[in-house]
Amino acid sequence: LCADAVAGEGRFMHYSGHGGSIYDENSDEKDNKDETLVPVDYESAGQIVDDEIHERLILSMPKDVSLVCLMDCCHSGTILDLPYCVRMDDNTCQMVASGDMPAMKPNPDFDMDKLMGAAKMLFDHVKDDPQARATLISMLMRCISAILS
Repeated sequence: LCADAVAGEGRFMHYSGHGGSIYDENSDEKDNKDETLVPVDYESAGQIVDDEIHERLILSMPKDVSLVCLMDCCHSGTILDLPYCVRMDDNTCQMVASGDMPAMKPNPDFDMDKLMGAAKMLFDHVKDDPQARATLISMLMRCISAILS
């Protein structure tokens, strides 16, 4: 979804299946649980942890690309580890249907330390590649700007 995405484009991701939660190995979740997607091959490949989804999908998406994710599974409310959220209930669905997008609210479970930890991990990975490092810094600045605005 991210590799060939270009500014101005939109991407759509849909997952219908099992979701779960596991013990948080890196202590970045307030509830000590990571949310997971449970793919069909989970017994051999493992569950897909929210930290990995955030790193590979959210942090890797190029600037000015719109992403719509539809997660039809348990524990999906914070599976993307985003700083803001919209809760879809009857009221907000009616607002969307009438053309009024409901306001996004701060996600009380968002952890800035987790974002910074992911940034450090990524920065350590590209520290010897000036071009990759510059791209990462630009991407992180966009994330921080979006969070603060």
